[in-house]
Amino acid sequence: MQITWDYNYKAYSEKLGIDLVSEPDRALEPNNSLFILIDGFKNGVFTGKKLTDYVSKDRVDFLNARRCINGLDHAEQIKEFAEDFLSKLDAGELI
Repeated sequence: MQITWDYNYKAYSEKLGIDLVSEPDRALEPNNSLFILIDGFKNGVFTGKKLTDYVSKDRVDFLNARRCINGLDHAEQIKEFAEDFLSKLDAGELI
């Protein structure tokens, strides 16, 4: 997970208990990256939009879910990836 802006590095330094400001590449370490990804989407850290604003048991809007991270940049393509993944998961192809 790549993050931008000093305030994100400062915030995740505090959350993770490591110095990402001085060592920004530590955000790329798998455990740190996974935490940042999940926390960012769950809490709307990156854009103010949470994943649950678009995807829940009652709603699946993969196109607009892109707003959680980068607006609608490549939204249609990512929507197609998500729909393909979900259909394979539903069909048991990924188990």
